[in-house]
Amino acid sequence: MTAIEWRSSPGGATTYHLVSIDPASGREAQLGQLPIAPWAPFAWLPGGDGFLVTGLLGGEGRDQVWLVTYPGLEAHRVTHDLARYQDHASSMSVTADGRHVVALQGTDRANIWIVDPKDPSNARPITAGVSGQEGLLGIDWTPDGELVCSSHIDGVIHIWTMKADGSERRPLTSGAGRDVSPAVSPDGRSIAFGSSTPTGEDAAIWLMDRDGGHLRRLTGLSREVELDPLRPLFFAPDGQWITFGNLRHVQENSVQVTPRRQAARGLSE
Repeated sequence: MTAIEWRSSPGGATTYHLVSIDPASGREAQLGQLPIAPWAPFAWLPGGDGFLVTGLLGGEGRDQVWLVTYPGLEAHRVTHDLARYQDHASSMSVTADGRHVVALQGTDRANIWIVDPKDPSNARPITAGVSGQEGLLGIDWTPDGELVCSSHIDGVIHIWTMKADGSERRPLTSGAGRDVSPAVSPDGRSIAFGSSTPTGEDAAIWLMDRDGGHLRRLTGLSREVELDPLRPLFFAPDGQWITFGNLRHVQENSVQVTPRRQAARGLSE
């Protein structure tokens, strides 16, 4: 029997390893480190010379299906789209001849709507048809009425800005990182956000100017932070402190605070 196990190093990095398990004794044997960050679906080819697994590699933004050779453990991408393939452990299977694979594909649909509280019937989407994943992982207003939001428009989640009617869209962040939960400072001059590598091995809270310039990291070592996407970032009323969800401290206090110029610390400290 084979399985995938993950390990965390003292520095906070996570690695994934293929192991063989003896069903009778439970004894494990290491078969090698995987080149990707895998998810649950895992299916061997009939000849035993490789297996299919869903996961991430480098700058890829969503979990895709990969063919990993064995014993070489080289990864070759099978699917190339913006969907995800990570919902259930039983969501992938290989035919008996090894020539075809069936997998469960999932997509998220989210767009930004504008609504007048006095007349909800006039609600209207301002991003329909752009990417289908607008604002899914964070959205905030600027004091002068513009929007700052997360967007999956270019295959990786970044921070974008636009007018209140959806016009004049432009990205504020770029690169392979996953940028989420934007929060605009009370004076409208700065934007805080969470960013992590595609595999989640390095995560931090960052601050940038309103136009995306003067980017600086607020939190320290990656082992201190594991972003909680369900908890948005917030500025304190004076703009000097930022609260954010931190899964690495969930048993102590999942809400953390960080000043603009110091490392993060827990509210319980």
